[in-house]
Amino acid sequence: MVEPESLELASELVQGGDRLQKLEAWAESERMLSEALSIREILMADDWRTFNTSSMLGGSLTGQQKFDEA
Repeated sequence: MVEPESLELASELVQGGDRLQKLEAWAESERMLSEALSIREILMADDWRTFNTSSMLGGSLTGQQKFDEA
């Protein structure tokens, strides 16, 4: 079982968000990547994967034309 707030869960969410981005399912991707980013910011704030997740989230926001949020 995956613990909520775990790095494993964050990784799964990022993988799902990436797949959804490739399908241009921007809103769904945003939700997954936002959750993953929240977990990673708590558990590994200064890690490159956290910054990468933030960048991916920006891509989902841009895909929805939410430029100010991106």
